[in-house]
Amino acid sequence: MNRTEKRRIRQKIHNLLDTECKGCEFNGKNQNGICNTQCPVGAKMRSLSEVLFQNTEKQPSMFNEALVLEGYTRKPWTVEEDFYLLNHFHLVTCVHLAKKFDRTPVAVKHRYNTLIRKQKKEAAR
Repeated sequence: MNRTEKRRIRQKIHNLLDTECKGCEFNGKNQNGICNTQCPVGAKMRSLSEVLFQNTEKQPSMFNEALVLEGYTRKPWTVEEDFYLLNHFHLVTCVHLAKKFDRTPVAVKHRYNTLIRKQKKEAAR
């Protein structure tokens, strides 16, 4: 399912909420149990949302599993890497540092900027 199909389904759910649920006696009264079990509009929304969530189990979660991008694994920075990065950022290219740390050049630049910001905050105290 592509993005446009998913968007159409979300729009249908939104339209159902706007048109059908607005005048419902249970709207806004925290009565989700009634919407989930007895309401025909709730049944329509459940059937539409099931289509959206069919393939979510197959996709890796950014928070539960390691994020792998082009052969790079997301991992925390070590103190030694931070020290080396601060002392060598202006001496060698970012691509060279990325290969040394087994990270992307964007991750190296981002980490350098983060470390510089931390140093400036500490100096301001």
